[in-house]
Amino acid sequence: MNLALALLVGLVAAPQGPGYANPTTVKVKIPMVGKVAANVGLVQFATSAPLCDFAEQTVRDSELHLARLWVRESKEMMREVLQDRPKMEQYLSYEGDTALKYDSKQLLSVWAHAEYYSGGAHGMRNTRTYNFALAAGKPVRFGVKEAFLRDKASRVALQSLLVQRAGMLEGTMWIAEGQVKYLSDEQLDRFWVDQDALVWEFDPYELGPYSSGPYTLSIPRMDVQTHIRPDGPLGFWARQ
Repeated sequence: MNLALALLVGLVAAPQGPGYANPTTVKVKIPMVGKVAANVGLVQFATSAPLCDFAEQTVRDSELHLARLWVRESKEMMREVLQDRPKMEQYLSYEGDTALKYDSKQLLSVWAHAEYYSGGAHGMRNTRTYNFALAAGKPVRFGVKEAFLRDKASRVALQSLLVQRAGMLEGTMWIAEGQVKYLSDEQLDRFWVDQDALVWEFDPYELGPYSSGPYTLSIPRMDVQTHIRPDGPLGFWARQ
């Protein structure tokens, strides 16, 4: 069976609309040192279709890579710390989690984050998002570049909208003080799709001090739909 035919069969046989991917969560443990391990919750889809398979594998590979990176970078340091302070082991942790936010045959949107502590003044939090759609019959991961209008005026308008709205969130004083005037490409791409809004995630220290974060910015569809490419992966969502 060729890819196009397999895709067609998958779309016809699979449930439509909400509940298309039928997600569950599986837990993966990556040992580090002593009793310390990185724990990661990963979405797993019951639906077997190219979009679901690609999204599941992409999220799994990325999240496990980040957890293993933390283990590798922390292992030697932790051995030395635990020799002098063995009780420190009970505080060391890496807890990762993922959740499916938008679930349809046209688009899957996954939110992920990890909270970890390696012996500093406080723990840290890191958030990722993954958006997937079909392009020319093939599953792809997309971001702002693929989903939004590409002309300079539209990009400036989107930047201005996000910074202005983010500046209205409690604790984002670095925007008010002028330390944050624009968002990086990585921050622009850190959004997930809701039924009626796009939601951007910001980690502590990105828009304000650690004590103020993290931050979640929800922009209603009506406020962003003029910036979305009609022929892009969010075109159908903008027209709803």
